[in-house]
Amino acid sequence: MDARLARLIQRLDERSPVGIARRSRMSEAARLVRRRLKALAVAQEAVAAIEFEVGHVLLRLVGEGLSRNEAFELAGITRAHGRRYVHLAGAASPRLLDASSTDPAAAARATAQSGHLEPDGTHPGAAHEGKP
Repeated sequence: MDARLARLIQRLDERSPVGIARRSRMSEAARLVRRRLKALAVAQEAVAAIEFEVGHVLLRLVGEGLSRNEAFELAGITRAHGRRYVHLAGAASPRLLDASSTDPAAAARATAQSGHLEPDGTHPGAAHEGKP
């Protein structure tokens, strides 16, 4: 009996102007939530892309002979953030992560093995003819 009475009350509520207005407010709120979630996803993707780019640049600095800690300090970021960015960039090129933070030569070898080339077509850290 209680279930049938609850269903009758629900049907009356759905047909009443108050019930219609309530559903309209709920639909609008749900639409707003969906839009905000889409915007959040776009923003998170942008942040991830920037973090990857920062990590890639940090790895290039390491490839130029700096230690990771020196690269982090030069960039003005904490070691924790620097390690996160390097990890994100290195996930695409795992060999870059193998280099020790205290062995810049190993990092330069790993960067050179990654196939990354400078704009002039040379490997990062390679000696340039006629240039100091």
